[in-house]
Amino acid sequence: MKYIINFLILTNSILFTACGSSDNEEQNVQIEPSSLELKWTLDTNRSESVVYDPSSNAIYTSVHEPDGYISKINIDGTNNTKRWFTNVRFPKGLEINNGKLYVTDNNATVVIDINSSNQIARYTTPFSTQGLNDISYDSINNVFYISNMSDDSNDTIYKMTPNGDYSLFYDEEGNTSNHNQNGVYVDNNLLIMQAIKGQIKSIDTTTKEVKIISSSIDNMQIDGITKYKDIGYFITGWVGLQNKLYFVNKDGISKLITNGDDKTMNDISYSKELDLLLVPSLGNKYVRAYKIK
Repeated sequence: MKYIINFLILTNSILFTACGSSDNEEQNVQIEPSSLELKWTLDTNRSESVVYDPSSNAIYTSVHEPDGYISKINIDGTNNTKRWFTNVRFPKGLEINNGKLYVTDNNATVVIDINSSNQIARYTTPFSTQGLNDISYDSINNVFYISNMSDDSNDTIYKMTPNGDYSLFYDEEGNTSNHNQNGVYVDNNLLIMQAIKGQIKSIDTTTKEVKIISSSIDNMQIDGITKYKDIGYFITGWVGLQNKLYFVNKDGISKLITNGDDKTMNDISYSKELDLLLVPSLGNKYVRAYKIK
């Protein structure tokens, strides 16, 4: 009898372990997004970029106007401080690193201490650009990559050190209307950005090897790029099909998630801490938060 009881206990233990392993595997499966659920909307002026900061538990958005400013937003969508920082002209891209908010502003990158909302530095480019746009931080190499939208050099990507030293990183495609560089996103050792219209590519930040990720994002010029978990990227555009939001998986297969509104969905960002997709709009003048489904 003792042997029979021990056998039954061992058998049940194996079955329980097997079931538990299966449950864990199912929980670890990452499902591609198929739709969005609106959680909140905050009316703003011309919001171009948005980012969440875990340390202050707040959302920041750049308001792209002649008298531009940065707004601070509570995570429930209520406006905490509309003019949280005002010493900017036409702010666009936002990035957070080491307690500081980096803001592109025409020909300079403004550095703001998040705790005090005071300006730490304003790093002006040594180039004749007036169109610094998106910005993304590379933690491996401790540099920022900044796109340029000036009329005379639409394809330029600059590299900037934390102390404001700029250098040219990429302009190999020449100045053509097919390559207006706007959105950039650092994903480990890759810089994700636009190729020709309708394509998204990666550039190895060390070797500068270029690979096409997807060629099926319609005929749009990319504005927002943000990574979703480890399975792909959300993409928005700013010319032509600017109100569309796509998801592109790691195999390069694109999926239209939403047509958006009648105007723009701009420099989006996904917050894994909030599990929300944050969407600013220049044209419709809002910031929205979506649950991904």
